[in-house]
Amino acid sequence: MPPMRRNDKESRDREGLLRDAPVCRLGLAGADYPYVVPLHFAWDGEVLYVHCAPEGEKLQRLIRDERVCVEIDELSGIVPAASPCGFSTRYRSLIAFGRAALVGDPAEKRRALTALTAKYAGPEFAGWELTPREIERVAVLRVHLEEVSVKQSGMEEHK
Repeated sequence: MPPMRRNDKESRDREGLLRDAPVCRLGLAGADYPYVVPLHFAWDGEVLYVHCAPEGEKLQRLIRDERVCVEIDELSGIVPAASPCGFSTRYRSLIAFGRAALVGDPAEKRRALTALTAKYAGPEFAGWELTPREIERVAVLRVHLEEVSVKQSGMEEHK
């Protein structure tokens, strides 16, 4: 992914969504149909991390095909109008294509789970030390984003 430039609004929107949005949707390929699942995630500035059970549909599909699609959005509100056809929505969204892999390195896995804990558990768990058992019982996926596009509507006048 290209580095963020100082005055590049799309890069700032991209980084903001990757850092702050509460949920991403991970799309995986399949022989018969695509599979999309909502997940908690953490962005470290380079890659996106998600955690999941150490077995299941996501991992089975990932074994067959590492290509993924990621969708992240932030809905800010519905904008009413005089008629239903005039309604609009304030939102920002990101769609990215990339490749995912299971994290095997214990140190990287710990960093990813620490980032997820910091994002979702709150400041009272900022220094939480994960036990080896907690780390072993979950899988962590690293997602390298290769193509990223950001779209928004109505956010400028809302801020």
